[in-house]
This record gives sequence, C-alpha cells and structure tokens, in this order.
Amino acid sequence: VKGWTRRKAALILGGAIFIFGLPSAFCMGSGFLMDSWEPTYGMNFFDTMDYLASNWMLPIGGLLVSIYAGWVLPKRVIEAELSDVSSGLIMAWTWLVRFVAPILVLVVLMQKVGIIEVT
Repeated sequence: VKGWTRRKAALILGGAIFIFGLPSAFCMGSGFLMDSWEPTYGMNFFDTMDYLASNWMLPIGGLLVSIYAGWVLPKRVIEAELSDVSSGLIMAWTWLVRFVAPILVLVVLMQKVGIIEVT
C-alpha cells in the first residue's frame, strides 16, 4: 500500500495471515469455534480451504499470470528477460503464453471443478 513502510506492511499483512490461518490450524481439535462447519459443508475448514486453493485459486492465478505475461507485460521487458534467446523463440513463447496457456489452464480449471472429464 502506498505510503506504508516495509515494516508496517510486513507486520500488518503477517498479522492478517496469522489470524486468518488460525482456523485452519485449530479446525481438527474438539471444541473448535467452527464445529458446525464440517456437518454443514461435508469437510472440515482446513479441507475446505485446501479445496478452494487447489481447485480454484491456483488455476485462476495461473490464468491471470498467463494473461498478464502474454498481453499486458511490455514487449521491452519480455525482450530484456529473454535477451539470450532468438527472436523466433521469443515469438513462439509469446504465442504459447497468449493462446495455448490460457486455454490449457481453463481446461484444468473446468476439469478440477467437474465441468469436463479429462482422461
């Protein structure tokens, strides 16, 4: 956040991560504050967060990264990062990241959530 020192940002974000991580850490024990979670959702809080992270957040993050790298990242940055690579390989990489990667990530996402069956 603009105007924050590195120390302030680290402490606030670290504290938020710690507080939001506590339910996952304590969900296996008896007397947990969210004991009604498992009967309601069919899995404990930790398993729910694991499902959301692996089936939704990772594929969506991969999709957003491929869109950013292929369509938003300035060409000069790509060329600077791939300076030791031939221009033909840079063009192939750009094509793969723009078109192939998003399609394949969408296939993975649809397979993970059960929309399609990939064998």
